[in-house]
Amino acid sequence: MTVPAGLSVYTVCNARYFPALVLLVASVERHAPGTPLTVYDVGLDDVQRVWLRTRATIVDGTAARRAVPSLDKAFAATLDPSGPILIIDADGLVAGDLGPLVEKARAGSIVAAVDPMATRRVAAWSDRFGLQAPLRVQRYVGAGTVLLDADVHGGLLRRWWDLCGVASDRYAEWRADPDEPLMHNDQDVLNALLMSEVPEGAVEHFTTEQMAASLFMPGVRLHDRRRLVFSGPGGGPLVVQCMTQAKPFLPEGGASLFGSAYTMALRAVLVDEARRSDPGGAVDPSVLVPWLRPGPLGAIRFRWRTVWIRTRKALGRWRARYLPHR
Repeated sequence: MTVPAGLSVYTVCNARYFPALVLLVASVERHAPGTPLTVYDVGLDDVQRVWLRTRATIVDGTAARRAVPSLDKAFAATLDPSGPILIIDADGLVAGDLGPLVEKARAGSIVAAVDPMATRRVAAWSDRFGLQAPLRVQRYVGAGTVLLDADVHGGLLRRWWDLCGVASDRYAEWRADPDEPLMHNDQDVLNALLMSEVPEGAVEHFTTEQMAASLFMPGVRLHDRRRLVFSGPGGGPLVVQCMTQAKPFLPEGGASLFGSAYTMALRAVLVDEARRSDPGGAVDPSVLVPWLRPGPLGAIRFRWRTVWIRTRKALGRWRARYLPHR
């Protein structure tokens, strides 16, 4: 394994997303050991901070947190970072060697994934954000995983942070606008900058083999639960993201992602941590949703949900194919 020299990882997390953060921490430790991880704390509890303190640098953002946690995503700008940095959602994970992508970032590329669910370019961005150049037609990218060199694109990082602050201050007003200039929060701010102030051609996209971020992650499997090694097209993804509103680590369930590579990795890491956790600790089984707890009952609940959801999907496909449409 080649650990990318000089890489730093940044994420934002609150108490609800802490189970996902446990998986992200484990993935960085396995695939980029020694890489510094910085967590912007926007609502972790004391027990969670104790667990995290030996594994990451915690930056307290509770007093200055913005309208929604995602608008704090570019907080690295306040720390004056240098070299390549990976900004990743707390419900993402590192799944492979990022070395080749880090080298692209060093060469000046901003590496992000095309968002297959969004094709946005809102004219109102120019006035609302005071953009310094006209918007151009360009592919819309997700902000869940962004890799760039802070020495090359420090200006973009600071602008992203500052404009997310503007968006937070006017969040309620802009969200109510018929043109929805801020539907995707920090992601819209980033794309507004990439489509205007960042030179054309600076953005390089993750390939579909490098990024597993589709809803069902077809073809991607967790090959080794202990080492968090995945298999898939092209050998396996480098980054995995949990793309659903109802996350599988939350009580509402995240039904669409059960049985996916992400949920398998999530359960493997949380069960391992829960077995080592002290009573009342951050990963005590009692704080986890029932289907992610260790032991036979937790495994049965997880398997039942997975089978039920896969069966429901199969029935839906069968109905669409064989039953007459009304």
